[in-house]
Amino acid sequence: MSRFIKLSNRLVNTAFITRVDIIADKPAYELVMASHHISGRWLFGSGGIDSHDYRIIACKEEHPESYKAIDDWIKHMPN
Repeated sequence: MSRFIKLSNRLVNTAFITRVDIIADKPAYELVMASHHISGRWLFGSGGIDSHDYRIIACKEEHPESYKAIDDWIKHMPN
């Protein structure tokens, strides 16, 4: 199985996909990618850290090639 999914306008490394949400009412898939961007602020020993997820949405009607590529990838995953 390939480590990459070829979408209509990009290649996605499957190692960085943290979650796939199936949106049944559209139908669409939402790929949630791992983020390596972390930001934070510290002041006198207290503060916080934030990270932002990168998301790719492939709708069946708007992006049929990308939707089919993700659908095929999911169907060929071992159980």
